[in-house]
Amino acid sequence: MTDQPMFLGDGGVLRNVPLPTLLERGKSSLHNAPIPPRISTPLHAEHFRLWPVRHRRMNGLHSIRNGSGPPMVFVHGNPSTHTLWRPLTERLCDRFTVVAVDLPGFGKSQAPHQQSGFRLDQMAETLLRFCQHHQLERIHLVGHSFGAAVAATMGAMEPGRIRTLTLITPLGLQTPPVGQLAKIRMLRAVAIAAWPRLPAGVKGALAKGGARFSYGAAYHPHRAAEVARESQRHDLPRSMSSLMMEADLQGYRQALCQLNMIQEFPLLLIGAGRDRVVPPKQFQKVAELLPRARRHVFPNAGHVPMWQHPDEIERLIMDGLAQEEG
Repeated sequence: MTDQPMFLGDGGVLRNVPLPTLLERGKSSLHNAPIPPRISTPLHAEHFRLWPVRHRRMNGLHSIRNGSGPPMVFVHGNPSTHTLWRPLTERLCDRFTVVAVDLPGFGKSQAPHQQSGFRLDQMAETLLRFCQHHQLERIHLVGHSFGAAVAATMGAMEPGRIRTLTLITPLGLQTPPVGQLAKIRMLRAVAIAAWPRLPAGVKGALAKGGARFSYGAAYHPHRAAEVARESQRHDLPRSMSSLMMEADLQGYRQALCQLNMIQEFPLLLIGAGRDRVVPPKQFQKVAELLPRARRHVFPNAGHVPMWQHPDEIERLIMDGLAQEEG
């Protein structure tokens, strides 16, 4: 590779930066990131077992279903898949019909053909149609990160379908620091073009580095290996960057304000004190728009607290159900 300079368009923030230098900076930032402390709640082997689940597909949208009882629907963030929810779905499937979707463009779900299909309101519409198709009425809805924004938007669209709503380390009101990279057009173009040509091992190593950054103290080699396998989708950079580019944060703010006025269902907000993806200050701003919500922050958790504190989050969700039934 020659040391050719990279010139970005008017929207870029880097100018005349040689591509090898840029890649080396990214590699260095991963290696120099602080090593997270060891997980405080040990993960057991059952977290990585293949549990018997039913796989379903509806108009290109893949989901898994397990258990019986009232429906509880889980929506992952960016980038992830339905496997993100295993620590919770395995605990709750004896009391609920747990359903975890792969958002369009992730996991085994087809990606939208049009860029507009990645808009936040379109993702929420897709989730709503999914629930309608599978006759999932009066659901307990749980979302994480960008998936929490999708869940919140759907809850504002059709509050009568929701029994409880849980938002875990939800998307903030500003583009996350790592999401800013999606707005650098040249980087986005290079990633989309190069990703299909990268060796599987390189994709996996990059995915594991991302997992270490976002999971923090919940980082576990088995989970990182699973994330690495899921990163092999050739169109993953397009899906990841498109979600960030099409995120209507003003519309998201309006949905949160609307949720605060809706009294039809309990609302639970879960944050993490060591979240490096959605910084705690961003979580606080979301919480300020939802004063009616019950709030719990895990001080030592990273962006994915359900892999570090699954028992506690299960209890928080069940407390919300008791509130709804009361």
